Amino acid sequence: MPTWVGTWRPHRPRAPIAALYGGPGPKYGLPTNVGFRLHDPSRHRAPAYSFGMRTEGPRTDGSPGPAYLVPPGTTAHGPARSPAFSIYSRPR
Repeated sequence: MPTWVGTWRPHRPRAPIAALYGGPGPKYGLPTNVGFRLHDPSRHRAPAYSFGMRTEGPRTDGSPGPAYLVPPGTTAHGPARSPAFSIYSRPR
């Protein structure tokens, strides 16, 4: 006969224990929130599509903007000028 420690003794559970059974649980018992016909009434329902606000018409300004105001004499590799060094020695 085993020796019991403490007051707890093995007994039959009063109700079914969910951890003893395999399955997805209550997840698939809930109503879906997708679609109109089977939508869960306890959840908020929004329209599937809305046109939104009317936007302004096409803009009349066709310039590329201030980022492209390139000063004259500038190339893709920097300013168009001769190198700024010489072969002369520095004065002492």
